[in-house]
Amino acid sequence: MSSYSLANHSDASSRNTVSDGVFCSSEISIVAASSATFIAVLGTIGNVTTLLALGRNRPVRHRRRQPTTAFVMSLATADLLFCVAVMPLMALRYGRRRWPFAADSLWCMLFPVALYGTVATSVLSLVALTVNRYVLIVHPGWYGTVYRTPGMVPLQLAICWAIPYGLM
Repeated sequence: MSSYSLANHSDASSRNTVSDGVFCSSEISIVAASSATFIAVLGTIGNVTTLLALGRNRPVRHRRRQPTTAFVMSLATADLLFCVAVMPLMALRYGRRRWPFAADSLWCMLFPVALYGTVATSVLSLVALTVNRYVLIVHPGWYGTVYRTPGMVPLQLAICWAIPYGLM
């Protein structure tokens, strides 16, 4: 078994020091790149399907003002952006065993914004959905005030999207 450290990485096949910035074996890099590609494809298909189902299904379209539908659509949108903008670059990074862009490139500057923004938006959308269900089940008397007042759900969604990107 090879000995790995952050300062000096030895490739098991060549026993030469590798300075590619990836602190794992070539085999693990291939698995990581393949996994990222699989997640990107499957996630894109799943989230597009969710958005189309919620947006095109007539019974759901008539209930579009349901807060739950809005939070699920927010979650699907954030996850779709993650699958389209972040995962392909992760797959490329692991497949090539190095970051594919120059350090001062636009892609290099936007990648952390896309990564952390979409993940945080997904988490906040899940929190909003969870709070929505909690209020409906535990405090049904509050539900109308919190979720049926015009503008409250769009405000909550705006907060879910503004906090992650506003902090960057």
